[in-house]
Amino acid sequence: KLRLGRCNLTRLEEVILGCPREDDLPGSEAPERFFRYLETENFSLLEDVLRHNGEDIASLCVLLAHMCAVYEQPEKMRFGEDLYSMGRSLERFHHVQEARRCYRLVSGGRLRAESQARLAHTYRRAGQREEAAAVWQGMIDRREGGVTPYIELAKHYEHCAGDPARALELTRRAMLLLSEPSLRENETVQATQNALQCRYDRLKRRLAGKEK
Repeated sequence: KLRLGRCNLTRLEEVILGCPREDDLPGSEAPERFFRYLETENFSLLEDVLRHNGEDIASLCVLLAHMCAVYEQPEKMRFGEDLYSMGRSLERFHHVQEARRCYRLVSGGRLRAESQARLAHTYRRAGQREEAAAVWQGMIDRREGGVTPYIELAKHYEHCAGDPARALELTRRAMLLLSEPSLRENETVQATQNALQCRYDRLKRRLAGKEK
């Protein structure tokens, strides 16, 4: 749905299965055909309905086989949107390793950063803090995800790694990045700036206390 916008069966037949229907009765007309049959007992009114329903069943079988195939081999998926959505679905049902596999496979496009952020989230949630930190650092190195990886990595160094100096530096870099004009359209910029300023001031006080 993230890629196609709508996922009714007719749309999936056309785009995913490559089998658009021809001369098919619209599903919305089926009830009217049925009630007319009840009035007239003319069975021919139901022939198109039965044909339509039969094609629905056949398409669902083919679609199920297709979905099983891509879940077994996500490497063969062509679109990052589909990989990301599959990862979210797998993560939602607690298939974390399989979800991570999908997130790693999103190699480009607008969802690359979001996939990496989800990957880091799965590590952090599992208590694998170093793995999460490595993902955030990779995002920073590739300039992905805006200020988010800086903020998350700063939290890691402050609360988990016990390195407030590194946390302070990451917070400073996030503040500089957030001050760029291209980022000012986001409605949450001011709130994020305030939170970063509080973090920066707290870390400065903490480090100043250590120096004394």
